[in-house]
Amino acid sequence: MFMHFRNRLTGVVKRVHFSSLYAGHIINDYRKMEKNQHVYTLRNYATYKLFMSFCHDEHWWCYAVNLKTLRISIIDSLNKAVKDRKRIDTFVDQNMAKCFCMLYNRPEGSIAHLFVQVSNIPSQPNLFDCGVIILKAVEIWDGEDKYNSMSMPQYTNEELREIRKNYVKDWILDNDNIARMEALHKYGFLQDC
Repeated sequence: MFMHFRNRLTGVVKRVHFSSLYAGHIINDYRKMEKNQHVYTLRNYATYKLFMSFCHDEHWWCYAVNLKTLRISIIDSLNKAVKDRKRIDTFVDQNMAKCFCMLYNRPEGSIAHLFVQVSNIPSQPNLFDCGVIILKAVEIWDGEDKYNSMSMPQYTNEELREIRKNYVKDWILDNDNIARMEALHKYGFLQDC
């Protein structure tokens, strides 16, 4: 949400958020005695996936970059719906190649492009739950075709409605939500004292 709001405000996102899984690894490791701490190298980051969500023409999709293989998977539940998507895919590929040249301290152009492939995911059952499907993809997608030969489950409208409700419930009730009590009061879950 932070990155989406920043993009809406300035048109540019210059900060990428690492998953809390990364923070969990660091927190668990720093508690160990120094001689038992893991020494992180670039290879350790190869186990992570980088997800880049896009919203264009009122449609959400995302790119997942496998940091080990430098392959980009396109996760889009309406694959052919976005105007100029092929050009956007090419532009993402070129820009990620430049990014990895910087990260790996290699001369610009030494990574010409990343392999881009469309993920094998089912089409969404409606025209409005693309964002929910992308949130679910960031949560569970790993690139393996393990859901009836697809890399994401086929959701029904009822399942998507339940997923949407659970996301909102989890976000509002989260202990780190500083507006939790205000939201609960506003929607009548708390009585005036």
